[in-house]
Amino acid sequence: MTEMTEQQIRAIYIENGFPDDTPTLTNVGFRNRVYIGEHAVLKVYPEDNRRGYQKEHWFYETAKLDGIPQLYAAGENWILMERIHGIGLFRLWRDLSVEAREGIIRQIAEITLAINGIDLSGTEAFLPHYSDYRSRVLYRINTLAQKLREIGGIREELLSRVLSYVQTHAHVLDGAQSVLIHYDLHFDNFLVTEEGKVVLIDFEMLEAAPMDMVLDVWQRMLIHPFTYANEDDHPHTHPKDYSNLLLWMQKYAPDLFSHPDVRRRVNLYGIRYELDLLCEYPMAAWPIERLERYLEENLW
Repeated sequence: MTEMTEQQIRAIYIENGFPDDTPTLTNVGFRNRVYIGEHAVLKVYPEDNRRGYQKEHWFYETAKLDGIPQLYAAGENWILMERIHGIGLFRLWRDLSVEAREGIIRQIAEITLAINGIDLSGTEAFLPHYSDYRSRVLYRINTLAQKLREIGGIREELLSRVLSYVQTHAHVLDGAQSVLIHYDLHFDNFLVTEEGKVVLIDFEMLEAAPMDMVLDVWQRMLIHPFTYANEDDHPHTHPKDYSNLLLWMQKYAPDLFSHPDVRRRVNLYGIRYELDLLCEYPMAAWPIERLERYLEENLW
């Protein structure tokens, strides 16, 4: 992990107009070092996360959106950005009224569509563009299926049903245009300020992909929302509180649902994700349960 001395950290804050900040290392960064001050957040990237740095640096310099932190400065391997004083959406969600929850989703829909509209020109070096997303998804699914058979990571009966579903419905992935998406739109990446403003953070998971791919994460949250929540919030995170997510998103971001087979497209994205997870955690209960639910086709 990339290290910075206390003197180097203090120098960055002072040089950029925050001499009174007292940044402290937090445990929120898994691959990076994240230092939080009263006014600014410093994110330091290790060499093996160069692409994550390139994505975020480019995005903060390019995107002029209201619902993201402001970029203050950047160096060779660090970014200094605005600190958002707010509550994580997973923690806040359980105490909101139905009307307030719908209002939150309206703001998220606006941010999501604004990201889709950002020009991808010149990003190929760190954001690969694929002209044939169907082939990319199918290749990954078949590769993962072969590995799962080798390690015994899934029941053969379930894997056979999954692959039959994929073969039957693969054509629905044809012809999708790639746009900029944030592929990690779970609630732990949203903060809500005292004024009720929703702010999206953490842009290492940007991709050039079909716009409806963002719905993949939300479909998983319909089944197991706690898998994305902070561990302390697991006991208070229940699927019934998330049942309207995709209905509200469809209301405020209908473009994401414009494909006539959008549900099957999202199921195929989900199948790829769950097979990947099972390669890391063979026979794990949650991804297997989600695969069964995708095949039922009645989640939303």
